[in-house]
This record gives sequence, structure tokens and C-alpha cells, in this order.
Amino acid sequence: MTPRNAAEIAFGVMGTYFVAGNIPWLIGTTQMSVEGSSLQWVPFLAPMLLLATGVALVALRRRLAALLAPPTEPADEGNGTGGVQAAAIAVIGVYFFAVGLQMFVADQLMQRDLGFHKSMQGPTEMTVGAALFLGARGIVAVWQWLRTAGRSKD
Repeated sequence: MTPRNAAEIAFGVMGTYFVAGNIPWLIGTTQMSVEGSSLQWVPFLAPMLLLATGVALVALRRRLAALLAPPTEPADEGNGTGGVQAAAIAVIGVYFFAVGLQMFVADQLMQRDLGFHKSMQGPTEMTVGAALFLGARGIVAVWQWLRTAGRSKD
């Protein structure tokens, strides 16, 4: 399995997870909406955002995988799993970014409409997600260097 195939499969699975996991939330929030309130749409926003993200991940999985794993990859040192590891780390980064974005938007709406205190969890998860996505290859390079440090080069 190539790194590109692994990333494509992982993006598809994550997108399906977002879609399937948020359908029950949408059904539940339709029953919880308060009539006569100007905030009836707020409970729908978070599940709709992740649902849309899931659909986008499934639809764009090939393009995202192509960004992560170019068609001409240099040969990896060691056991050859570096590209797959980088793809997996980047997919986890997209997950953190999507969940953080959902939290950030919900916090902004709740703070504006209801006066809730703003949380830093959403922006923090977005930062971690972006760092994992953008730095996946570097993380794998450091990981492989640490694993082979001190070994003799036969």
C-alpha cells in the first residue's frame, strides 16, 4: 500500500465518521429546539459543520491524499513506512483541526448570543491540527531518526 492510498482511505473513513456521527445529533437537536427563541439554529451549527466537513473529506480525499503524498516519493530509509506514517499523522491533524473549528465557532456564537465565557480549547485544537498536518513529514523524520539513533549502520 502506498502512502497516497493510505491517506485516501483514511480521509474517506474520517469523512464517513463525521457524517455518520453527526446525523444522530441533527435528529436530536430538532427535538430540543426552543420555539420562539432567536437561537433555534445554534444547536444545528456544530453538527452541520462537521457533517459538511465529512462530506468534503469524502469528496476531496484524492486531492488531499495527493497533497500529502506526491506521486514520486524518494525511497524511505528503514522499513519504508515513513510515507504511510506521515499520511496518518496528517489525517489526525485534519481531525483535530475540524473538531477545533467546530468548537471555536460554537464558542463564538455562544459568547455573542448568550454571554458565555470564551474557551481556548477550539483554537488550541486547530493549532495542533494544523501543526500535525503541515509538519507530518518532519515528525516522521524525527521519529525515524530517534528509532535508529545508536544503531550500527551495517
